[in-house]
Amino acid sequence: TTNSNVNESSWVLSRCFDFTQSAKPVFSVDIWSNTPRGVDGAVLQYNENGNIENDANWIVVGTVGSGVNWYDDQGISNSPGNQLSGDLGWTGDASSSGGKYSNYQKAIFKLDNLIGKPKVVFRIAFASSQASKDGFAFDNIFIGERSRVVLIENFTNSSTASANVHNDLYRTFGNSAEIVKVQYHTPFPGNDPLNALNTQMNNARAAFYGITSAPTARVDGDFVNGNLINWLPKYYDDRVLTPSLIKLDVTAVKTGSTVKISTTITNNSGQSVPLAGVHIFTTVVEKSIVSASLLGNSGNSEFVYVAKQMLPSSTGLIIPNNLAAGQSYTAPDVIWENNTGDAIAVSVQSVEGNNKNVFQSTIISNPPQPDVVTGLGDLLVA
Repeated sequence: TTNSNVNESSWVLSRCFDFTQSAKPVFSVDIWSNTPRGVDGAVLQYNENGNIENDANWIVVGTVGSGVNWYDDQGISNSPGNQLSGDLGWTGDASSSGGKYSNYQKAIFKLDNLIGKPKVVFRIAFASSQASKDGFAFDNIFIGERSRVVLIENFTNSSTASANVHNDLYRTFGNSAEIVKVQYHTPFPGNDPLNALNTQMNNARAAFYGITSAPTARVDGDFVNGNLINWLPKYYDDRVLTPSLIKLDVTAVKTGSTVKISTTITNNSGQSVPLAGVHIFTTVVEKSIVSASLLGNSGNSEFVYVAKQMLPSSTGLIIPNNLAAGQSYTAPDVIWENNTGDAIAVSVQSVEGNNKNVFQSTIISNPPQPDVVTGLGDLLVA
């Protein structure tokens, strides 16, 4: 390699993109930097008016600390892209970034602000003042739709008012198109009417994660210590921007008095996905509970996406083999016999030790429902 040029101000221009039909647009790119930190750097910008020669018409995509691996600093002295303010960008090298740039890093950012715009052009702009280091490199650009739906599981107990803020955040958080929510009720710290309705299922799911206190939450099978408000927004943003290697197709068809739930998993990646021994969890949930007898006495006004039954049991179904690139696997059908809820959540998840990674999730919000309406107290759920 050679050093970057003295007093360089350059860019690489994209073709024009139409976002009028986009729902969840995303930009991802593999990046590598070897520049004097805070002096030289690179930035992603977009233009929507067609006048690409005027730097003032180029708008910076994102901010420091947003997205995944998105920008290292602000106030970069050579102002990549001749920014009007901020001077944001990727900058530094392996030593100044704590080893980050020892290898290529995947940077990912949502493009939701561009939804509906018909003519958008991108550029990656680079600026340097001295030929002292290699510069900036990028590869594998992807501009398309986000593929991951994030599973958020809430574990709560209606006996304690200290859980209310936590519960409200879970209830109101996020874009429903990219989130599957499931709420379980624990037997601790006090009695909970919803736990009592299906103690085995709720307790089994808490035990699956080793949970011994509530409230708490898991996001795609993982969590960060501390109050939910302090870690959920950033953790969710990172997770939803991580592409899923698999696609889930779930159907619910009424057959007689019961509902047949079918799940097909397709490997959309160019590599084998290690799914042997991974489980498929199918959970019937009730989207809204406002009955005073089930809310407890601690001031909750509503519980949402409350787990009512796991099918065929709380252990789910086991995927027998890994999936080769492009391969699909259709799981045995699950039969929903008792009308206990009004939505079906499905997730594909590792179950080994501390690895509870969720590969993908989906929800059927308005499925056909079984004819038999049975109180949960009458159900024996394995």
